[in-house]
Amino acid sequence: MTSSSDSTADFAGLDTPSTARVRERSRFDAALSLGLTAGALAGTIDAVVALREGFDGNRWAFLGYAGAIAAVVGGLFGALTGAWLTLGAALLRRFPALDRRHSRTLLEAFPLALFFLWIPSEWVGEQWSELGAKKRALVLLAHVALPVGALCVTLIVARARRWARGGGLARVILIALAVLGAALCYLADRFVLPGLYEQFHYGLAGGFGLLLALTLAFVREGRTGEPLGGKRWSIARDAKVVALAPIVVCSFFELTRADVHGPSSALVVSKIASSARARVDFDGDGSSSYFGGPDCDDFDASVGPGKFDYPGNGVDEDCDGVEPAWPPPLPEPDYPVPQRAGYNVVLITIDSLRADHVGTYGYSRPTTPTLDALAERSLLFEQAYAQASKTVMSLPSLLTGLYPGNLPRDYDHPKVTRLFARAFDIGSDIPSLPTLLQDKGYDTCSFVQFTIGAAMFRGFERVTIAKGKRRHAGIRGLREAREPFFFWTHLAGPHDPYEKHPEFDFGDKDIDRYDSEIAVADRDVSKLLAVLEKRGIDDRTIVVVTADHGEEFGEHGGKFHRQVLYHELLHVPLIVHVPGVSPRRFAAPVELVDIAPTLAETLELSATPHDFDGQSLWAKLAGKGAASQEGAYADLFETRGPVFKRSLYRGRWRANWDLHDRHIELYDKQADWAERHDVAHAHPEVADELKAALTSRTWRRAAVAFQAYERSRDPMALLSRADTIQQLPMVDRMLTQLLEHERLPREARAPLERLLERSLLEEPQRARLRELIARVGTP
Repeated sequence: MTSSSDSTADFAGLDTPSTARVRERSRFDAALSLGLTAGALAGTIDAVVALREGFDGNRWAFLGYAGAIAAVVGGLFGALTGAWLTLGAALLRRFPALDRRHSRTLLEAFPLALFFLWIPSEWVGEQWSELGAKKRALVLLAHVALPVGALCVTLIVARARRWARGGGLARVILIALAVLGAALCYLADRFVLPGLYEQFHYGLAGGFGLLLALTLAFVREGRTGEPLGGKRWSIARDAKVVALAPIVVCSFFELTRADVHGPSSALVVSKIASSARARVDFDGDGSSSYFGGPDCDDFDASVGPGKFDYPGNGVDEDCDGVEPAWPPPLPEPDYPVPQRAGYNVVLITIDSLRADHVGTYGYSRPTTPTLDALAERSLLFEQAYAQASKTVMSLPSLLTGLYPGNLPRDYDHPKVTRLFARAFDIGSDIPSLPTLLQDKGYDTCSFVQFTIGAAMFRGFERVTIAKGKRRHAGIRGLREAREPFFFWTHLAGPHDPYEKHPEFDFGDKDIDRYDSEIAVADRDVSKLLAVLEKRGIDDRTIVVVTADHGEEFGEHGGKFHRQVLYHELLHVPLIVHVPGVSPRRFAAPVELVDIAPTLAETLELSATPHDFDGQSLWAKLAGKGAASQEGAYADLFETRGPVFKRSLYRGRWRANWDLHDRHIELYDKQADWAERHDVAHAHPEVADELKAALTSRTWRRAAVAFQAYERSRDPMALLSRADTIQQLPMVDRMLTQLLEHERLPREARAPLERLLERSLLEEPQRARLRELIARVGTP
């Protein structure tokens, strides 16, 4: 048995070369063994906890998969660390003048410092150019402070290891502290900013694994009195490798497939799998079938979650396992529409305002006296729902009348979801409220209280971005707007972090300060309405007040607004004041994508119902066709994470479908309004019906054109509506189908060329289609 004093001999230069090599190999063996053991333990603990929360797949397969994949990663880190320490020891023998103890500490701190440096670097990514001077300074400070912190941690751990070798109470205390730290990392992942700030949770996963490794190190060193190394650990390492080899092989060839993937809430396994999927995304579409990914074709970028699924072709392009059916046709415009051509429009969106914190929606606190008074003389929609729980997806959807999943997304940029203006874009060929009104001669101006992406402001002649919540609400811009005008302001007050305002003091809790922010936003609305009255134009101005999404306060285990689609995050207020229209409360579900087609009809804009996913609120108020029975749809599609979710509230049911986890939740809204009890297993037929409805919901605009084409087989009937179809993957399908399967007349060449300009196809395909278009109409 080697004593504690002997353990530093190799760094003191007292060993023979052969003895030093034995110790270096022992050090590598120990680091590898520790990494394998800590990884397997972390993965197993993670899997056991995740399985207790519910899992539909093979539990034993997932348990083996979790332990194996975490062991592989832990072993990789252990091997790299051991190799680094071995190399460092060899280098130190060549420089006997160096202080051995401090040099060894620096060597041990280096891998940890690299891990800590990765956190701010990964978070900043491509956003560096967008950061202000203060934030850049904070990032640079983090890059300095975190490696220094790594050194301090290493020094503390080195001292703790010496204490642990003494055994007794000190070892027990150190083990208990390491276990407590690992438990705190796990709890923080679940309850601190759940679903938000990805790098924060990656850091917690890394901390969890490191603390488990430290626990094992304390146990071993206290038991033997040796540093990590020695023959026993080499034998133990060999035994572990032999035992894990079959599982590791299976994990890469079978268990990495999607049928044994685990819950995305798992701390360690989900992070490892997410990073691994990004490296085996062979077709670059943002998803993979390996490591629990939802892709169903790894070598075809046109197939994957969130992609366009063409009905009736027998190909599951969006990998949801459902062949979509044609949705019901749009209702004929035989309902009454109050014509208000030339009226001004004021659109007010309030960030993170959930409907049940508004007085007119039944809230007991006096948070919104202005909105309550406005609702008394307006149309109030009791069940209005946002189409996403994120501002950067919800606002483009509102302005265009398109579902977030139908907006263009750039899959070529791995960090695209951090640059949301590029991820969910309002393209130049997509009609939106500001562009339609600008074409009509309106003065279009916008005032927002934080940066939400330049593409969001396409069509606005003047844009004011006032960073910080406590800036004016665009009063000056509204005063100076030329009639007719379209004025949009986005008030950021209720967005976290919440501030308490003395004039609206409801308490000190988060929800109290949130209400205080709502009251301030309501006061800002009153100032805007006062400007209209003072200018004497309130009788010819349409006012729409709503929110981009709601806010969560622990109802489903999270805070703020994260990547889930529950009631508290989607139910928002919607108040529409049209001069001359009698006030009314409407109880059926409506969507924020309905606002754009409603205003287009009311203001007689150059748009058709086929330009929008939403339907006119006038049709829903009149109860025409299926318009008032279709419920409310929402989706979240982000390639990084990844997140592929759809939600539909229709009738008494809400279905939340996670395409990544292949799990559908079903809630009975009559018995469970807050959506706390999943009843999908009790009503599988309802779940299947709503799953099919979710798949076909985004097809409404294209349905009319393609149904006419399928009936008549007249390609010109399809091309006559081509310019109104904004789903760009649909454009690619139209081009390919028409050019490959139809004999087209010469007059089809111009609309086909316009389609090609809008296509997302790559250049080799574009060149081939360009040649086919040039031959259209020729013998």
